[in-house]
Formats: sequence, C-alpha cells, structure tokens
Amino acid sequence: MSNTIRKHGAALAAVILAAAFLLAVCLFDWSSINSYEAYNTTSTSYIRGLVTDITSETLEKDELDDALWLGKQVLSVRLLEGQNKGNTVLITNYLTKVHSIKVEQGSRIIVCADEPENASPYYTVFGYDRTLFLSGF
Repeated sequence: MSNTIRKHGAALAAVILAAAFLLAVCLFDWSSINSYEAYNTTSTSYIRGLVTDITSETLEKDELDDALWLGKQVLSVRLLEGQNKGNTVLITNYLTKVHSIKVEQGSRIIVCADEPENASPYYTVFGYDRTLFLSGF
C-alpha cells in the first residue's frame, strides 16, 4: 500500500510542478525581454572639475586588493564647465569595489552633474579627467 501512495504522490507532485511551470510561462511578460526603457537624463551632463580641498576622508585598503581603496571622501570641487562654472561645490565621493576613484587635492576630475530645474543639483565623481594626457601634453 505504501508503494501505491508513493507512486501516486510522486505523480501528483510532478503534475503540480508541471502546472506551476506552465502557469509561470503563461504569466511571464515575454515582451519585456527585448524592450528598453530610457530614463530622462536631459538634466545630466559630464563636466570637468578641480579638487580644491579634501574636507574629510575615511578610507581603508581592501583586504583582498591592496591597490583598492574603500570608504568615502568629502571634496570641495571647483566646476570648470557647465551652467555653474566657477562655483565650488561639495561632493561626497564614495569609493567601492566597483567604483574606486581616489582623488587628491589638485586632481582634475570628471563630474557627473545632475542639474534639474526646480531641484537642487546633485554632483558625483565620475572619473579622472585625462583630457590633457590624451591630447599629448
């Protein structure tokens, strides 16, 4: 009798799993696989900046990669381009395993500037400014 229950139980479990799989396949939004939704980035630009001061920093080397710094820096950055050219802004520079741009006073950087109308601008460190190096100077 227990073999019969096992066989029927296994068959019932297989039917339930197959039904759940078919239901998931039918309910999945297949049109989302090859679709792309653009976000409004009209207020975002990339501009050059100069680090004038490092207000504070809390950094430590990564345990597995001693060339990698983790933590954060609070920077005073003079914007060299854009609608706020000449202004000095504070930028919190987060250094992670994925994005580790450690800067020093005097570093030239590329700033991601999100400056929407009717809202406060938001600035982040995008990368090092290598335009002088790339131009051959």
